[in-house]
Amino acid sequence: MPPPLRNDFYPNGLPWLTKEQQERVGKANELYRITCELILLCQSRNILWSCENPGRSFMWQTKPFVELFSKIQCMSTDFHHCMFGSARRKLTKLIHNIHYFHQLHKLCDNQHEHEPWGQKADGSWATSEETAYPWPVARSIAAQVVLQLQSQGIACHLPSFAEQEATLQAMRASTNIQPRRHLPSFVPEFKEVVHKNCCAALPSNARVLSTPKRGYVASAEEVKEGQEQVTVGVHFSPEEFVAEAVRLGHPTDHISLFPKEVKQNVEYTKKKSIHQLAIERTEEIRRWVNLAAGNADKESELKATLSPRIAEILKGKKLWLLDSLIRASGHEDLNLVEDIKKGFDLTAGKHDL
Repeated sequence: MPPPLRNDFYPNGLPWLTKEQQERVGKANELYRITCELILLCQSRNILWSCENPGRSFMWQTKPFVELFSKIQCMSTDFHHCMFGSARRKLTKLIHNIHYFHQLHKLCDNQHEHEPWGQKADGSWATSEETAYPWPVARSIAAQVVLQLQSQGIACHLPSFAEQEATLQAMRASTNIQPRRHLPSFVPEFKEVVHKNCCAALPSNARVLSTPKRGYVASAEEVKEGQEQVTVGVHFSPEEFVAEAVRLGHPTDHISLFPKEVKQNVEYTKKKSIHQLAIERTEEIRRWVNLAAGNADKESELKATLSPRIAEILKGKKLWLLDSLIRASGHEDLNLVEDIKKGFDLTAGKHDL
């Protein structure tokens, strides 16, 4: 484990560092300074921005960020990765000016097991497995950005990764089957998002989206008590909401009711007789069986890379075979097996796509 280069008393770098360590810390501090300058530039031009780092990182206590928090009011959102499908309880902090990011606030409820941190049997460190965002986190962040842009009157199309799921929900809705997740929200939740004095009266159709944190997001010297600013979301009136919904149209008008794979399969099936289809499917299954039997060692090698907890769950699954078939078919989701190895979330947030 590398030695610490900072602590709570010396967040900008320990005074007894070696020359090489001082250079490393200095480069990091310079990067922090540039980052804060970019944040101020974005804020001055009303550009959406966010900055992330581990929740317990000393970065938040360094001089550039302390000065940043004294100059502008930042929103702050914390979440544990295990609440989005990760195997470990990693805490991440976002500072930002995107009020929809508050939907990402999910702290561990301790209702599940966590895999340990530290060094693994192969000599690598568990932290290396947690550098990338879990897929549900990335998906949720993208969803909140879309919702934020929509709330500002910017037309946004669904991300390509969300089209298939949105299509499925549209089919369920059109056949009166209760969807497990909400259809995409095309009418934004708020007509506008504004900043008001925390003591000022709010309109009847508005609600507070953030609360000030004196000493962190705002300097006690800059903002006196009773003058703190809060972020307020102003809802549409019923008449305004209906008018906006009519303008945008029904969600199913914007997406096909069937994924392209289903369309292709239907077209292919129409051209074949039942006899031909039976022969082709039998031959394909026979090919799969032979492929699995001839590569049992590769299947075992892949299973050996799994943690004991995941390996027990997936012991009956032929992951190598599935990965081979996906790649041979030309399917675009080449990371499906990697996602299966990590696990999927069983529930989704309100605005998850």
